[in-house]
Amino acid sequence: MFSIIIVDYRSPQKTYEYIRELIEKSRYSDELNFIIVDNSDCGEVREYFQGNTIKNRGVLTVDQDKQYEWESYACFDTKNTNLYVITAQENLGYGRGNNIGAIFSEENLHDEFLVVSNNDLHPVGELNWQSIIHFFYVHRNCAMMGPLIVDKRTKKSISPIKKASAWKELFLYYIDCITHHLFINKYCQFSGGEKKTVQCDALNGAFVIADKEKFFNLGMYDKNTFLYYEELIIGEKVKKSGYESWFFYSSDFQLIHDHAATVKKNIRPLENDKISFRSRIYYFTKYRKLKKIYVGLAYAFFYLFYMPIAYFKLFVKNTLKHSYMG
Repeated sequence: MFSIIIVDYRSPQKTYEYIRELIEKSRYSDELNFIIVDNSDCGEVREYFQGNTIKNRGVLTVDQDKQYEWESYACFDTKNTNLYVITAQENLGYGRGNNIGAIFSEENLHDEFLVVSNNDLHPVGELNWQSIIHFFYVHRNCAMMGPLIVDKRTKKSISPIKKASAWKELFLYYIDCITHHLFINKYCQFSGGEKKTVQCDALNGAFVIADKEKFFNLGMYDKNTFLYYEELIIGEKVKKSGYESWFFYSSDFQLIHDHAATVKKNIRPLENDKISFRSRIYYFTKYRKLKKIYVGLAYAFFYLFYMPIAYFKLFVKNTLKHSYMG
């Protein structure tokens, strides 16, 4: 019934531990099919699971020319839980990696729903998969839905996401970064024990559940972004297609997110800023039709104002760190 896609980049143990934890927190009667897309260039996930019995293997062909090897492993005690590993042999990024997992599900499994999930999450409470199925059957126009996700560090909600203006996202955001996030909060906050379901602009991509047929009708994730803004892009696609995105809040279940732990570990901070900026520009030019003059101003502001200050702050931080260590 559910294909749970996890894009892994050089963290197979974390992925395995997260899957075990999610299984323990789940209440379900149908199959849970975990699809790990190994985004490393050296097949680390396959190597991690090679001690388990291989149940099946094959080749997934995408776009008529790209082929990815996959294997399924017997490594869980529960009979209705399956694990599949797709070896990408390159870092496809968030969108393309999850699309590969979705295509695999469409071609090899009969699941009605997709779950796109990070591995840096900790489930709290019980996840009732049957109630999710019921929600989709009641809300027939729902393409995507997601639960409460709380930032591990700030203890605040980071889903759902409110669509912001280009001024906020391309200018004020970077001032906010320099001033340690004093101005902007793009997330809706929920508190109390009551259950709520609300329509929203976008859902946090760390854990989102999609109707598989509608997900393919939307054209899946935009493959032109490597990281960042996939949530708002797919949110735009949902609205333009006449579908809906829903957020559900319940005290029965939430996810704690160790926000950007993998990204911080594998991408240098200022390089990460550049990747994020390129995704922002792509989103606003293609999906929000931002005028070229404002795009030019955004580039000038980012590279002539924000980046020099960011480099200086990093230099000071490293200097003080080395002085302290010395």
